Amino acid sequence: MISGTLELGLAEFTRFGSVILDSGTLACSNVSYVAAGSDIVQNGGGFVVSNTFSFGGFRNFYPPVRPRYAFYGGTFAASNIDLSADMLIGSSGFTARIANPGYFKMAGTLEVGDAV
Repeated sequence: MISGTLELGLAEFTRFGSVILDSGTLACSNVSYVAAGSDIVQNGGGFVVSNTFSFGGFRNFYPPVRPRYAFYGGTFAASNIDLSADMLIGSSGFTARIANPGYFKMAGTLEVGDAV
């Protein structure tokens, strides 16, 4: 549990990281990004953002690359979502994997597999 904001990335456009969640629960009040941001891969577990999930960034490579949130399993809950990157929601027969009772803003790419 993070009591404040989980900030993804460093103040550089050429360096980025990865967050990998396979089990357990990652909880925080907000998620924000700087510069290149970071990739997120969620294979399981729970990711809970009580306020705003702001996900984006820009890697200064050729060709330019945006960060990617690859959601394959588990649950994701965020009151508000501000997506300025790529999000992949993998195929699943499970329902109610994502909860978003507030707003959803999108300036990136949302790719949804065979999912409910």
